[in-house]
Amino acid sequence: MVSDDSGKPVSGTMASIDIADVLRGMLGRWKLIAGLTVLLALLGGLFAVLGTPVYTSSARVLVEYQDNPYTRSGAAPVVARRISTQDVRSQVEVLKSRDLALKVLKRLKLIGYPEFDRLKRGIGLAGRLKIALGFMPDPRRQTPEQRALDVWNKRLQVYALPESKVIVISYTSRDPRIAAAVANTLAAEYVRQSRAKEQVRTGEARAWLAQQIEALRKKVVAAEVAVERHRSRAGLFKGAQANLENQQLSELSSQITRAAAERSRAEAEARAIRALLKKGAIDSSTAVLNSPLIQRLREQQVVLQRRLAELSTTYLDNHPKVRAVRREMAGLRRQIAAEARKIARALEQRARLAAAREQELRSTLERLKKKVAQSSVDKVRLRELEREARVTRQLLESFLARYNEAAARRDAAAQPAMARLISRAGIPAAPSFPRIGPIMLLSALAGLMIGLGLAFIGAVMAAMTRPAPVERPAPRVAGPARPEAPAALSPSVDDDADARMRAAVARLARQAGEAPAEPRPDADVADEIVSMPASTDSRAVSALAAWVDECQRDAPGLRRVAVAALPGGGAGAGELSVALGRALSGRGRKTLLLDADSSHAAPIERAEAGIAEALSGAVDFARVIRRDDASGLHVIHTGRDRAMLGGEAMQAVLEALDQAYHVILLHEGETGYPLEAAQSILPAAQATVIVAPQGQVDAAEALRDALQRDGAHGVIIAAVEERAAHPAAGIAAQ
Repeated sequence: MVSDDSGKPVSGTMASIDIADVLRGMLGRWKLIAGLTVLLALLGGLFAVLGTPVYTSSARVLVEYQDNPYTRSGAAPVVARRISTQDVRSQVEVLKSRDLALKVLKRLKLIGYPEFDRLKRGIGLAGRLKIALGFMPDPRRQTPEQRALDVWNKRLQVYALPESKVIVISYTSRDPRIAAAVANTLAAEYVRQSRAKEQVRTGEARAWLAQQIEALRKKVVAAEVAVERHRSRAGLFKGAQANLENQQLSELSSQITRAAAERSRAEAEARAIRALLKKGAIDSSTAVLNSPLIQRLREQQVVLQRRLAELSTTYLDNHPKVRAVRREMAGLRRQIAAEARKIARALEQRARLAAAREQELRSTLERLKKKVAQSSVDKVRLRELEREARVTRQLLESFLARYNEAAARRDAAAQPAMARLISRAGIPAAPSFPRIGPIMLLSALAGLMIGLGLAFIGAVMAAMTRPAPVERPAPRVAGPARPEAPAALSPSVDDDADARMRAAVARLARQAGEAPAEPRPDADVADEIVSMPASTDSRAVSALAAWVDECQRDAPGLRRVAVAALPGGGAGAGELSVALGRALSGRGRKTLLLDADSSHAAPIERAEAGIAEALSGAVDFARVIRRDDASGLHVIHTGRDRAMLGGEAMQAVLEALDQAYHVILLHEGETGYPLEAAQSILPAAQATVIVAPQGQVDAAEALRDALQRDGAHGVIIAAVEERAAHPAAGIAAQ
């Protein structure tokens, strides 16, 4: 019996279920699976043939704003408005609305039509039962519109295509023309309703704009009147480019500039003439030379100089004619100097007049500046009034433009819709339901799944109700001919240690896997001798594996098979243990090879720890059991502390492994049984394979007789040629 972690017994009923047996049981019930598959397929075909056909037709609507450069306001931005996923879902709910459904039903005159009125089709017994149980409302208490809406909501499907702005409108009806008409009418009514809503909003905006325009006109008139009154009262008149005061300031500044320039020029010319008079070089002055009198005197002076030159060629300097000419020339010079002084005095007088005018103009400019400074407050107020009038005028012009645009959209056809019909629904030629092929296929699949489920339940129940395996004969350790084990190999186990040991063995059994299925007894076992050219001969190993199967069929509780060798055959016993374990695993038997050989000549690659270390808690059980890379064979060895495997400890380990494996190969190597029975694992085996060299067959027969006397179920001798161990027989496990 196996114990769990708490020390309580664990039932082995469920552990006896094997997946291979379940699959074989399901395969044996193939008639049930095939019958249910065919039956449900025929029922599905019958339902498809007798069912009332219905037709489905679909229309598609694209949700987008229909604005264009001709319908968009001049002040509106050019960027088009975007449609979000939430907008599309909202339009789906609009298409499902009650008001839109009633409009379509009334337009197509479907209210009262038999397909849309349950009362006209008749309630029937099943319908009365559903009404009585509350599964459906009583149509006799509903209005014709409500009954039509119930049918509408059941057969209408409106959904948005993923990753798009397209809405699909599908309707199912017994009449294909009604299905197409409902889908197309609903789509057209939805588009028309979106235009009508835009028309209503445009009309409301137009009425509001008319009120605002009337008020703004009055404000604009009042603002412009206030501007003109303030300008007239403050004297802020406008000229060609600026107001009157600015023009006066500009003109005064120009006059002052000209007067100052004239004064400066006159003073400079007068100073220049007087300086030239002092130097006697009056001829250098431009103002003097420009005088007509000076020009005539200069002409007379030139004539006198020419006459003097002529007289000088004939007369001496003291001649009366020469002296007369020189007197005339001196008089001309005095006249010219006098005229130059007159010109200088005239220029000085003109400079004084220009200075006086400049002073007067500056005085006038100062007075005008003071007047302009005093009128700055009036100008600020004027600008404020003008700004208010300008803003009010611009707002009025904007409202007038928007009102004109709204007035141009009085007709519903001029309104931009939020959606447009991109695909009209056509009259379907074939019904959408029922379809014989898909219905029969789905029915057949359903029958197959039900059949497989019932077959699986039946197989599992059969495996669970299978009789429990018969009890094995008691280990030969208790036989009368067997010597007692020394105290050193049979340590006493107190209650706590026993509970810990049995819990560890239970974990080992759970880790190894489910319990195997019991083999069926069908033949007797005959003890015999198998000749083997080599310990790994495939034919001989197959014969030994068949012998093990026969032993288990004869005794369903048989699990443990020992492999022991006479002196000199230890290497052959190791090779044979590995080969036999692989052969049994290849036959589908869950096999464990327990290495109890204390010698170092065994060809089995051992782990660092074994059962003794796992029971003591030194290592985890995951590091104890290994798997053969070449097959499904599991390998485990006793460990270094073999004293822990004596008595009850070893018995508990073997009982736990019996629950987890079909076959447990107990590899002992060279045995000293029966003389050294206390140190041998053969007493715990139920069947034994004796490996003997060709010259020791008699000793092997004597050992077989001793084992049979001690209660062994089956013993077979494998006569192997005596040779060294072959490296290929070893196990590389993980």
